[in-house]
Amino acid sequence: MGSENIHIKSKKVCAIVPAFNEEGRVSGIAKVLRHLLHYVLVVDDGSTDKTSLDAAMSGATVLIIPENVGKAQALKIASKYIRRCKYVVLFDADLTGLHPSHVYDLLEPVLRGRADMTIGLLLGGRVTTHLSQSLVPHISGQRAMKADMFRKFFEEYGDISGYGIEEGLRRFAKEHNLRVEYVKLWGVAQIMKEEKYGFKTGTQMRIGMYKDIVLAFVRNVERWVKKAIRR
Repeated sequence: MGSENIHIKSKKVCAIVPAFNEEGRVSGIAKVLRHLLHYVLVVDDGSTDKTSLDAAMSGATVLIIPENVGKAQALKIASKYIRRCKYVVLFDADLTGLHPSHVYDLLEPVLRGRADMTIGLLLGGRVTTHLSQSLVPHISGQRAMKADMFRKFFEEYGDISGYGIEEGLRRFAKEHNLRVEYVKLWGVAQIMKEEKYGFKTGTQMRIGMYKDIVLAFVRNVERWVKKAIRR
């Protein structure tokens, strides 16, 4: 693991972790990332709990957004704070079972130039997570890519909202003929929203997430039609 640490740190890799009310969970993710990376940026997207304090205590740099703007816009704001980074890796704040080896596995294809973007599949941790990642792998929030590509995405998809960012990244990768590699992160899972926020609130948030994804898909279709007409 020592040689892996030196290799990654020499490549100027930064991590971004979007977080909304993830007190008690975000610190674990930040600590794993800090094991490998110098710069870990936790974006507190208008949390009402102690997410920011939790992240700061774990050694991460914390960017606080006063009001909740949604995952996509939180990451867009964060993209302006990684100017000195050559590569960026994204991880959700509510993962379980994450280890430094998973982070290295996600980064390695991009660092070696074998892929332009990697997508981490959460497999073998929980049945629900495993099933969703198997059925719709491109909606995973675990990714690695060059930082300038990450910023370019927001230049072209600046109006993307909420959880539609993964669908937007899928379309962006296709439009630019990016080499995308899926990386299996065995033993990693995600805590369900219903577990974190209670059944009623969690279900409402899940419905909102699906709406964001559908809206992003519709916008992608509209973009494709407009480009086809111009041709």
